[in-house]
Amino acid sequence: MNMKHYSAGKGVRFPADLELLTNVMDAMAVVTGTVEEFNELKADRRKPEDVIKYLVSEGFNYKSDDFGVSAYKGWDTGKGDEQLRVAVVLNGRGILQVDIRNWYASV
Repeated sequence: MNMKHYSAGKGVRFPADLELLTNVMDAMAVVTGTVEEFNELKADRRKPEDVIKYLVSEGFNYKSDDFGVSAYKGWDTGKGDEQLRVAVVLNGRGILQVDIRNWYASV
């Protein structure tokens, strides 16, 4: 039997703070519901950019950069200039991805 060995990739770390955990879970519930509704649409009516638009209408922030467009919510982690973000990214290939990571302020 050929066993796979895994190495740790980039991950997110933040204080096990009840408020942060609640914020992340609430944001993921909105993302989950939005993606669920998106998947129920007929294929010819599915537009990935509509997921981003809907999330923005639900209070997520909009961001556009070289990686694509995204809708995100972010919270201060209490560790200085660090923010925890839950984002849904629509990349240049038209693929929606969920991204949860720490962001650091740049001067």
